Amino acid sequence: MGFFHKFGKKLHKFGQKVEKGVHAVAKVGGKLEHFVEKKALPIAKAVSKGLDVGLKIATPVVGMVAPEFLPAVVGAEKVVGGIRKGIKATEKGLKLGKQVAKAGKDLAGGNIVGGISGGVKAYKQTQEMSKNPF
Repeated sequence: MGFFHKFGKKLHKFGQKVEKGVHAVAKVGGKLEHFVEKKALPIAKAVSKGLDVGLKIATPVVGMVAPEFLPAVVGAEKVVGGIRKGIKATEKGLKLGKQVAKAGKDLAGGNIVGGISGGVKAYKQTQEMSKNPF
């Protein structure tokens, strides 16, 4: 066995380990994506909607009964706004993740042009999200 043969075997073994690692990360990422999309986001949307409706009803009542608590109500409205911004950012992140996964599948399936164009779109979207995630 020569040097290049040994080096090639080690390089092949390294490639196999990298592939296993990528598959493990993709599996965990897929489960996380499913949980966020199917479980967490609907709950967060329902909670924010309920809080929003409750605050719209409670604001005039609090204003008449105890106006000193109005700043707390306004603060709660800001919290609801923050929750909605977080939901929007999460939805954008999920969309970006699906786009990246599609580009990867295109590349793995042999659709080089589709994979590259999908990757470029995902890169541009990532740049946009890094400037303003909401």
